[in-house]
Amino acid sequence: MQLTLYNVTDLLAVYKRQNLDVTLNVEIEPHSHLKKLLLQHKVDFIWIGESEEEKKEENGIERISFLIDPFVVLLPKKHPLASCTTINLNQLAKPRTSHARQQFGRTRCIS
Repeated sequence: MQLTLYNVTDLLAVYKRQNLDVTLNVEIEPHSHLKKLLLQHKVDFIWIGESEEEKKEENGIERISFLIDPFVVLLPKKHPLASCTTINLNQLAKPRTSHARQQFGRTRCIS
């Protein structure tokens, strides 16, 4: 998770200015290491971005959503999913009909 992208560093700076007696340590580490520190009570909290699979892994961790990314999927108007108001990644990953595959080709993501 990019802390600056989500303004986490700004939030921490404001918090620190308001709480001078609190020590803040920011570590950029793999999720698995940060979760281990949390479970060992070596840190009070961690901020990470998790996949659905990662969310299922840990017991003993409470998750509170900080924000939801405002990402959208852009599709050609004639794409089979274009008329949907919401879709999930599983729908995007499913093989399409041979007609759609011929018209739109192989799935490719550019970010």
